[in-house]
Amino acid sequence: MGKYPNYAVLMAAGNGQRMKELTVNIPKALVDVKGIPLLSYSLTQLDQKIDSISITVGHKKNELIKFLASNQKYQIIDTSYKGNSWWVFNSSLKYINEPVLVLTCDIITFLDIPFIFSNYINIGSPPCMIVPVRPVSGIDGDYIKEKDRMVLSLSRTKRTSIYCSGIQIINPYIINKHIAKHEDFNQIWSVLIDKNMLYVSDLYPHPWFSINTKEQLVKYLEKQNSYTP
Repeated sequence: MGKYPNYAVLMAAGNGQRMKELTVNIPKALVDVKGIPLLSYSLTQLDQKIDSISITVGHKKNELIKFLASNQKYQIIDTSYKGNSWWVFNSSLKYINEPVLVLTCDIITFLDIPFIFSNYINIGSPPCMIVPVRPVSGIDGDYIKEKDRMVLSLSRTKRTSIYCSGIQIINPYIINKHIAKHEDFNQIWSVLIDKNMLYVSDLYPHPWFSINTKEQLVKYLEKQNSYTP
């Protein structure tokens, strides 16, 4: 097996309510961040490495579909009024019996796919592996309690030294085989934890940021503007 999975899903269906006036007319995925649409920070990197890329759309989907139309490589999955994991059980991807890289559209980081994929293979190719980062001030997340790479619990309130990054690898076929349909990844993770099937990679070794609110966008821009090489 090579350094990269064949499939990736970029989840871009969120309504972006916490972005306030920035998402009145456009989806969160298209919010401008230093002259670049938010989702392009990840999508451009995926384009270089992944053969098959699916993108979920929902809120203001027509604007996003129009933006993506120039590249016939993308498979659009309409998840309007559905949960963020609906596609795992109800799209053609449910038949994929191999690793699928999954990430949210609101993260900004270097996508070290060989690091992520090698961790997944070394763990034993579980149904799901989440990628952890160190908590960043001002960004909420699901804190991870683990032992020997197996996830024991996820919590928004019980703090640990690592939390979810929005990056994971799943095997849709195996997930469908072992658990019932769920519309939210938190539900999937909960069931997999009960079955000792949710794992965590090594700590992600690259700077990471997530933009879900207007305040986080301002903080990110201030951080970038204060940087001097």
